[in-house]
Amino acid sequence: SEFGFTDESHLNKFVRSKTGLNPSEIRMDH
Repeated sequence: SEFGFTDESHLNKFVRSKTGLNPSEIRMDH
């Protein structure tokens, strides 16, 4: 993936801990 994560749940945890946003919001914004 573009973020370097292959596990969706891991990506969810990373995004929430770092930005507080949902992955869907990140993808829509970028």
